[in-house]
Amino acid sequence: MLLPDDAREGAPAVAVIGYDLWASRFGSDSTLVGSEVLLNGRRVTVAGVMPRRFFIPGSAAQIWTPLTLAGASDDHSFRVLRVLGRLAPGVELERARREMDMIAGRLAQASPVTNKGWSVNIVSIPEWIAGTQFRRALFVLLGVVGAVLLIACANAANLQLARAAARRREIALRAALGATRTRVVTQLLTESTVLATIGGISI
Repeated sequence: MLLPDDAREGAPAVAVIGYDLWASRFGSDSTLVGSEVLLNGRRVTVAGVMPRRFFIPGSAAQIWTPLTLAGASDDHSFRVLRVLGRLAPGVELERARREMDMIAGRLAQASPVTNKGWSVNIVSIPEWIAGTQFRRALFVLLGVVGAVLLIACANAANLQLARAAARRREIALRAALGATRTRVVTQLLTESTVLATIGGISI
């Protein structure tokens, strides 16, 4: 995998490749890590292969290289990067936001000319993909779908009750002919299950 020293200026060129590229272009070669490949006309060493399910939302990239920012550490107005990170186990999103706000406050005190009024915005991946407004619309849509489902279930239940009331004489006749209560209940439950399954599939 990539190391901090890989991003320093003058370090040997290295890259991490995606699982799909590793499987399709390099035939899932287990010896690829540590060997050199040609990338944009120059040779780079493969430092690792990402897991199969790894992906970056909104990006189809399959090759990642260290970002070398020569002199960026001295330029406090440098604000062009979005960083994708993973929270440490047990750390909530709100805690991470508070800690980043503290760091931003220290940077503003150290460099008030360039950093005053600036902070760090941390959002979860679902919030970043959907957005706040779109998420509200999704919740509204979920509520509407749930209401329609409840109405459909209520209508199905009413039909079942009406059907059961109309079959009183049939059930009484079956009981008179010797059908046990268990046999009648089993038949009614079987019919209801079949109807509920068909209704669920159609919905």
